[in-house]
Amino acid sequence: MTKKVWFAGILSLVLVSLFSLAAMADDVINLDGEWLFQFDDDLAWADEDYDVSDWESYAKPAEAPALGFGWYRYEFEVPADWEGKGDLEVQLPVLNDFDWTFINGIGIGNGNRAGKRKYSIPGTYIQYGEKNLLAVRVYTINPGIGLDGNITVELTGSVSLVKNPSFELPTPYPANWIPNGMDKKVFLWEKAATVYTGFHCLGLRATDTLVDKVGYWQSDIIRTKPGTEFKAQVYVKAEDPSGETTIQLGFFDAEGKELGERAVSRNLARRTADWTRGNVRADAPEGTVYTKIFLVSKENSGTVWFDDVSLTIE
Repeated sequence: MTKKVWFAGILSLVLVSLFSLAAMADDVINLDGEWLFQFDDDLAWADEDYDVSDWESYAKPAEAPALGFGWYRYEFEVPADWEGKGDLEVQLPVLNDFDWTFINGIGIGNGNRAGKRKYSIPGTYIQYGEKNLLAVRVYTINPGIGLDGNITVELTGSVSLVKNPSFELPTPYPANWIPNGMDKKVFLWEKAATVYTGFHCLGLRATDTLVDKVGYWQSDIIRTKPGTEFKAQVYVKAEDPSGETTIQLGFFDAEGKELGERAVSRNLARRTADWTRGNVRADAPEGTVYTKIFLVSKENSGTVWFDDVSLTIE
């Protein structure tokens, strides 16, 4: 290989690498700059409008003296042209030891051990072309660093078509909650830091008052084109999974008639101690106008908790 050919090859690799980095940079927001920090604990500190004029300012979150409860806040702008291009993901490379993380006052995730975090941010939670607030509530066991690293918010390219996938937005009830019977108490809200995302999830309890002991929730109508491949996903935890717990996809025509049999996942609630993920895939059949997601708890003795419902185009 001549020197000219070798140099041209190296130059091409460099140009490709630079182009890749530039493209990546267009989809990544680095949260560099002023971080605000406050010792102690108050859930109101997740709110966008909370007065933080007396909080300490640090060039990096690692500079804040972490021990016990402390809150970190950072404001950043999401480009207006990101709207409709997909959900976002926040990455926290170093976190010690427990966290509860919020975007614009809405919980997006929590963890109970030291390590990295990756939390999905539904596009419906974002204010495009405007300021957004990342607030991280951290409990640090030993004196040291609570939050550190190159913290980023990235555009994922995957689009969740569910308006309120984590049941975090304030509504009187989950969208289209339908008891299969007369006992409306089967639909429960759980407010605790142990849920998979944030502080709210949906609980279904299939009591004796329900028809066939089945409780279910259905999503809003999702406009669909025939032939589109969908993946529906949910996180599940159960108190006593004695029956069947599934996520289902139903396809409907213009008159509201369901087309064929629903696509049904495997039985999901087999573990009670922690959250487990389940999904179902299906292609929209000919004649489909819209799709619905169904969360179903059948003949389970205890409550089944659902969170992070998503429907993505494959």
